[in-house]
Amino acid sequence: MMLHTITRKDLLDLVYRHKEEFLVSIERCDVYIVTSYYPREKVLAFNEFLKKIRHGSEASWHPCLDGCPDYHRINDEYPKSYVRARMHSYYFHRWNPNRGLFQDFKEVFEMKNVLSGTDEDAHYDNVPSDGVISRVVSHQYPRGGGYLAEHVDPVNPFSLVQTIIQASDYGVDYQQGGLYIRETETSEPMFLDANTTMGDMIIASPHVRHAVAPIDPNVPLDWSKEDGRRMILPVIIRSDYNMDPKTKPRSVG
Repeated sequence: MMLHTITRKDLLDLVYRHKEEFLVSIERCDVYIVTSYYPREKVLAFNEFLKKIRHGSEASWHPCLDGCPDYHRINDEYPKSYVRARMHSYYFHRWNPNRGLFQDFKEVFEMKNVLSGTDEDAHYDNVPSDGVISRVVSHQYPRGGGYLAEHVDPVNPFSLVQTIIQASDYGVDYQQGGLYIRETETSEPMFLDANTTMGDMIIASPHVRHAVAPIDPNVPLDWSKEDGRRMILPVIIRSDYNMDPKTKPRSVG
């Protein structure tokens, strides 16, 4: 398992000219940090957009079925979650009025599809009854113990890599905890956030063990605050018309 720091140009070269070598590297649990992939000013604008949504609508949850709205939810160790967590999450879909925000992440969806050997626009405009959809997700892990338990995600043929855009700064928005990965249950965790800044994108295999260690656990938890660890994930996933547990994240902690 190695950590590589690259540029957007390097990433495009890997995806479009050295795809097989890149996928072999991902398969052996190498991790890539793509510096300044998403402009800081756009991340800040996206965070402000989320703030307006949080103040303008009630938290809720909706299964990913046809007609699913965009929504946000607070998961405070909800017992039925596939992976135990304490986080505030936001979910956006192409069939809803906020579809325009997908354009900022179109390149990420295209690269995922190229790596999977499908058309660049595959799944982009799908609806849940098509089986596989594109979605933009954002998580806030609040100071005061926001976390995500150690888990692995399913490796699907349409999504061979994870793409995590950092939407906060370690050492500024929070001081302790954060994203880590490790190869085995007994391996030392590799913490990643201190090696990144807002707008960097982390690329890794879905099947590598990973988690978000508790964020500033010694301060009081306050869900009304905007600080803590944030990230943006352009994802391609199975809809909830397929509830096979083998296609869902699996806790390993």
